[in-house]
Amino acid sequence: MHRIDVEMGGQRNEGLEIFTPRGEGSSTFDQTSYNSDGTVEHATGSFDAQGRYHNDLPDSRATLTFVGDDLMRASWERRDARGDWVPWMEVELTREAEPHIEIRSKDDHSR
Repeated sequence: MHRIDVEMGGQRNEGLEIFTPRGEGSSTFDQTSYNSDGTVEHATGSFDAQGRYHNDLPDSRATLTFVGDDLMRASWERRDARGDWVPWMEVELTREAEPHIEIRSKDDHSR
């Protein structure tokens, strides 16, 4: 899970995005974003052999490349009116705080 806080085209969007692995040892994830405007988006993501993460939605997709521990770059494409994929935007994401990862078992949640 991670927090979203972005500004695009002069509009700010905040939300939470949850990544759920599809199965034991899988490199594919179901992604659900809960946005501050009340919308919910679903996507699928997966890692390729080079360690890049691919984010796929019906009308947009991204390839995310990890650059060191604190930087990630994303190349986005979207579908044009003919349904062809065209370049959309380039994004750099920089970590601003230390990561906090907490793994809980089913038993931890039932207490």
